[in-house]
Amino acid sequence: YFFMTGLHALHVVIGMIVMACLMPTKPPPRAPSVGIRLLKENLEAIAVAIVVALVIKHFCVEAFKIPTYSMEPTLLGENKNGVESDGDRILVDKWAYLFEAPSRWDVVVFRYPLNRSRHFIKRIVGLPGERLRISADGDVWVGPADDAEQALRPATKPRRVREQLYTPVYPHPSLLAGPPEVAADYWRAAPEDPPNAWRLESPARFVFRGGPRAALESARRIRNHDKGHLGFQAPYRWEDNGDDLVRDVRVRAEIRVPAGSAEPAQVALLWRPDGDYLAALVLSTDPAKSRAFVRRREAVHAERPLGLTLPRGTQVAVELEYVDGELRVRWDDDEVAVLADGRGYDETVPFVHSEDSQTLRIEAEGGPLEVRDVAIDRDLQYTQEWAPGHPGERQGVRIPAQSYFMLGDNSARSADSRKWTMAYIRLADGRVIAHDREPGSDEASRPRYEPPDAQGRVRASVTDAQGVRQVWYREDEVSGGRDHEPHPFVHRELIVGRAFLIFWPWTPSPGRIGFIR
Repeated sequence: YFFMTGLHALHVVIGMIVMACLMPTKPPPRAPSVGIRLLKENLEAIAVAIVVALVIKHFCVEAFKIPTYSMEPTLLGENKNGVESDGDRILVDKWAYLFEAPSRWDVVVFRYPLNRSRHFIKRIVGLPGERLRISADGDVWVGPADDAEQALRPATKPRRVREQLYTPVYPHPSLLAGPPEVAADYWRAAPEDPPNAWRLESPARFVFRGGPRAALESARRIRNHDKGHLGFQAPYRWEDNGDDLVRDVRVRAEIRVPAGSAEPAQVALLWRPDGDYLAALVLSTDPAKSRAFVRRREAVHAERPLGLTLPRGTQVAVELEYVDGELRVRWDDDEVAVLADGRGYDETVPFVHSEDSQTLRIEAEGGPLEVRDVAIDRDLQYTQEWAPGHPGERQGVRIPAQSYFMLGDNSARSADSRKWTMAYIRLADGRVIAHDREPGSDEASRPRYEPPDAQGRVRASVTDAQGVRQVWYREDEVSGGRDHEPHPFVHRELIVGRAFLIFWPWTPSPGRIGFIR
């Protein structure tokens, strides 16, 4: 058995050898040329890169171009007042809200709820379940949706957002290049104080000679010029008319007490936005006298001793912020005090103050000192420019669950949650076509009626809220079937992601490149 099995196996092996010898010899495969190999590798790399780019764009990060000026000065649009320019290109993080909810003051890209084929970019100001109002002085007030107006509080902005939204008031760049006399056009000695106590050596350097208390006072009102012109017109001419007075400002300066001076010195920054409130920062060479306080109707409402000492021979950077109902004090870039002014929303309606009640003063007394690099910035004021008949203008808005209220940084010129209005066209077949009624919407979102056809029928079309082109005949419209209503909210599912980086253009200055706050 074993012999026969081995013989059979030997026959199989001999047969395979014979067949292999009789078959024609096949030459070995030729190696591809270098050029073909490189082309193949590059095509594979390009294909992989395209797939990866599509995956990243769809799930991770996407680039957008800013088309309009509604988010200025944070983001610059390519079309401003009909003039084409290079708009900012931004990157949007689509994973930002994968594990957490959007936050107030985030700059987000979302699908426009009145035409979901379009993308808008705005700043989140109102959150789900809140009641929101915009006061006459431009602040945003929020509270629980089911609570009374008295529970509303100012929506305070974090420092990174405040830095983004501040608009410089003083000094203007061309002012710094001017002669010392230019500063006298903005600053004057307080009429009740001793004359010649202060010397304006340049627009950025004020010297107190020493002696009894004396003050420099701003001769110009701080206004919201978003509605029209800039506050300063070169060369060295200030415009001080029109627009609303501002409540929320920041004042920065560097204080220096001469090294050889032994006399106690004291300086104070005082901001009075209206006739009722005064925000003050007092600094002294005696730490027991350094303090910050908010005065309300001539009585001290909130006060904090600072225990800070003005050094002799070196300068210190100080900052007074009176923003969103709070006084904030910084000393060499450290926040040392936060005081609430205690205002209620009822005190802002109406926002009453006279031209003479708004004052900004720099007071000094005792030994000599210098105040350098004075800078004044104003905060963004949200305007009360609601769509006609919008209830938010009178009683505020209640934000539903999973929805957000959006505002543009260029408040006076932004088509945002205050103005969005949905229009409805009802047809005889029962269809209801919803579309954007906002006057600033694109042409596709407005009903278009063609000339009558041979049968005298008028064909109409419009892009609806889903971004779909709808067509009907005007004769099919139900009489009286046109109406509209405010549509101010963006649902969570429409938010694409958080804008986090400006990556283009490089001109006119690389300073445009940076993170969005």
